[in-house]
Amino acid sequence: MRDAALGRLGADARSTYYAPSVGDAAEVGERRAATIRVDVHRVRIVPLRVARRMESSEGNGMLAEVKRTGARASTSRVDEDDADEETDQSKARVSITGAAEDVEKCVRLLEALVREDENSSMKRFYCPKVVMGAFIGKGRGHLNKIEGVSKCRIVISDEQKVHEGQTHAVVQAVEVHGTPTQVALGYKLALQNLDAALQCAPDVDEAKLAVRESGLDIDDARRKRKKPKLNEAKVE
Repeated sequence: MRDAALGRLGADARSTYYAPSVGDAAEVGERRAATIRVDVHRVRIVPLRVARRMESSEGNGMLAEVKRTGARASTSRVDEDDADEETDQSKARVSITGAAEDVEKCVRLLEALVREDENSSMKRFYCPKVVMGAFIGKGRGHLNKIEGVSKCRIVISDEQKVHEGQTHAVVQAVEVHGTPTQVALGYKLALQNLDAALQCAPDVDEAKLAVRESGLDIDDARRKRKKPKLNEAKVE
C-alpha cells in the first residue's frame, strides 16, 4: 500500500510543486519531500497612465521590466462605467501575483513609476495640423522613438488654435510629460522632429509662421539648442 501510494505521488506530481529527495528513483524506506509553492498576491490602485506604462512595450512602456521581475501583473479600470473616457484622475487596479520576492520586485517597480508620475512636469508646443502626420510618423513611429530614448510621454492634445489669414493656420497642441530630465530631453527631440516635419508642408514659411505665432520660433530654437541624437545614451 505504501509503495503504491508513493508511486502514485511520483507519477502525478508536477516538477513545479514536487521534487524527490534524491534523483528520480527512491529506495524502499526513503522519505520523499514535496515542495508547495504559495503565490503572493498584491493589489495597488494607481493612475491609469501608470498602469498603461506597465502593460505597454512601446515608447516609454515598461512591460519588459515588469516581465524581468518574474511576477505576473494585470490591470483593470477602477471606473469601469467611464471606460470610454480617460482623464488625469482616471485610476486603474494593478494585480501582482507570483513568488514573494518576485512580487516585491514588481511592487517596487510600480511604486517607482508612481513617484515618477507624481513628480512629473509638462511642456507644450504647437504643430500645424497639415504636418501632424509627418510629425507623428507611421504607426506613431517618430513619437515612440522619442519616448523610448527620453522616457517621456508625448500627448497630442485636443487643444487647437486658428491664425486668421493663413492657409495652414490650424495648429494643435503637443504636450511632453515626464520628470524634468525626461521632459528636457523629450522636448528637444520633439522640436527636432517638428523641424523636420515642417519641411513636408506645402508652404514651409507659412507653416513656420503659424508655429511662431503660437509662441515658438522653430528657427531660433534650432540655433540655440544642442541637438541631441536619437541614438544618444538613454535617460533612465
